[in-house]
Amino acid sequence: MIKFLLRILILNIFLISSSYSEVIKDIKIIGNKRITEETIKVIGNIDLTINYNDNELNELTKRLYNSQFFKDISINFKNNILVINLVENPIIEDIQIEGIKRESVRDILLEKISLKNRKSFTESSLQNDITLIKNILKSTGYYFVKVSPSISKDDQLNSVRLIINIDQGPKAKIKDILFIGDKKIKDKKLLEIVASEEHKFWKFISNNVYLDQSRINLDKRLIENYYKNLGYY
Repeated sequence: MIKFLLRILILNIFLISSSYSEVIKDIKIIGNKRITEETIKVIGNIDLTINYNDNELNELTKRLYNSQFFKDISINFKNNILVINLVENPIIEDIQIEGIKRESVRDILLEKISLKNRKSFTESSLQNDITLIKNILKSTGYYFVKVSPSISKDDQLNSVRLIINIDQGPKAKIKDILFIGDKKIKDKKLLEIVASEEHKFWKFISNNVYLDQSRINLDKRLIENYYKNLGYY
């Protein structure tokens, strides 16, 4: 009796799972203008031999979204035809960074950000790049930087021109350098060891009075090495 009920249960599970899957006879892609059908099939890893259920369709949708090519995707079956409706993200026609005087710094920022000419534009990528730009400039002492994008859209070409305006603001100066904890060594001696310097009006030539993350990392290594040389391993 138990075996009989188990077989019925297994059969029901098989019938239910089969009823929620579809065999693809053909694929119809709608809304793509810039991205070819072959590219979409490769990105989506679409396989005509697979019986697509809800999970497979969800994974297909994720793969298409992860490509960053599309801002809207809807997928459904109609008479065993897989119908994919797409709205493409606009392409970046041109991207510029303004407000940075040094060309070398502009080049570094353009190289580091994810948005590039001829690549798809997304708001999430823009926000991530703004955060990245702020972090890069903060590492060189510009803690008061402001970043504001300007976007010009061409609906006919589905493209955008992007200007990233940057106001670096003043560099952050070091007011005090404090050493806390069980130092064993006097502050005056530790100040002689580190590369960073407290800002004083007569030190207007020195760059060491500005907050710089790479110099802070150097200071940590200098202090650690000094203590190790004294036997504090």
